[in-house]
Amino acid sequence: MASTLIVRDATLAINGVPEARGDARDHLRSRVGEVGAMDAETVAACAEVLRSSGAGENVAADVLEAMTILGLAQPAEAERFGISPLAAGRRLAARLEQSGDPDFAMAVLEILLEAFPHQSSLERDLSALMRRQGMVNDLVHRYEDRAKRLLREGKTQEAIGWLREVLLLDGSRKDVARLVRNLRLKQTAGRRGHSTVWRKILVLLLVSLGTTFLVLREQRLRTEFQSMTPAVAGNLQSMRKRLALLEAFLDANPIWHGSLLVISERTGLRVDIDRLEQEERLKVEAAEAQLTEQIESANLLQAKARAKVDIGEFQQALEALKAAREIAPAGWEGATSVENDIQAISQYLEENR
Repeated sequence: MASTLIVRDATLAINGVPEARGDARDHLRSRVGEVGAMDAETVAACAEVLRSSGAGENVAADVLEAMTILGLAQPAEAERFGISPLAAGRRLAARLEQSGDPDFAMAVLEILLEAFPHQSSLERDLSALMRRQGMVNDLVHRYEDRAKRLLREGKTQEAIGWLREVLLLDGSRKDVARLVRNLRLKQTAGRRGHSTVWRKILVLLLVSLGTTFLVLREQRLRTEFQSMTPAVAGNLQSMRKRLALLEAFLDANPIWHGSLLVISERTGLRVDIDRLEQEERLKVEAAEAQLTEQIESANLLQAKARAKVDIGEFQQALEALKAAREIAPAGWEGATSVENDIQAISQYLEENR
């Protein structure tokens, strides 16, 4: 296991000197650029130290920061050492928010989004963080910018979805509601010819039929929505299934009187799912840390037993081996060797009483 000095050297090499930091976003971009230009030998040495230090639940924030920067700057080398900038960055953002540094947490998520623009989990993390920090206006501007970009790309339907999110956060935005209405009309508008008597009659007939259709459609959609399997609170599988049903329902029925109700539930589910997923990740990390600790303890006890044998303290060696057998997890690679040593030492002590 790497010493504290080695870990500190690796994090300083990747993260830079703490005293020289300025704006969090500028700092992260600068470090990614500098680490990207590092020689392969230095990067490999740092990655080796970070990999051994980044396991477990209580990983230091500077180690997570270094793993994130190295993963973004040297993706091939990070992958070779099993370092995921996405996983490390999300853990770092959560740790920073908990420790009272939400600005740095947002900077981390924004830098990750630049590298992984289609990663929905990052978008959810950032949106949830901004909500918790009361940055509703900033979130509204973010959604508006996203909608404008999609409109420039000709993705009208996706843009309408983000504009709905704006309305959900700020229902007073009449300009956004008007824009959504105009976009819908633009999507559904057809070519118009010259007005004639027969055309007016046809229009009246279509209006009558359309009204009936809309009423029946509203009833059908409401029934369909109410019949969908509800989510069980705290059950991730159930909540994910409900979220998938809601998203499929919205995709199939983008224009509906009850859309805001569906969008509101979807937003709440996303936040709850994200929270539960983070709790699950923390449990897995804790279990992995416990397993590592058991293996290391068993290895130390086995090494202690061998040292005792070398100086002739066979009874103490036997006790250390039995303790290693008790503490070792299932499948430990040293189990067979320990059993053989226990039998050999026990036999020797029995024969030499």
